[in-house]
Amino acid sequence: SYQQQLIRAHRLDGQVALFNLANRMEVYYLKNHTYAKATLATGKNHDISSQDLSAERQYRLHIVNSTDTAYLLSATPLNHQA
Repeated sequence: SYQQQLIRAHRLDGQVALFNLANRMEVYYLKNHTYAKATLATGKNHDISSQDLSAERQYRLHIVNSTDTAYLLSATPLNHQA
């Protein structure tokens, strides 16, 4: 149904956003040799992106945890269809 297609499209938006955020984390690591200080949409020097929303604004992105050698990212749906 149309509703199911919308849900799939929204989920794809979240998946792509997480993939892009992970890529930005890797670029940050190459420059800084750590993930630990990476931030997201804080307006500070260590921001890896000025936006914390997916391209279609269906998900809010988070750096849940980051250490020198690892990180955990999440995407939280902003409405019930995401």
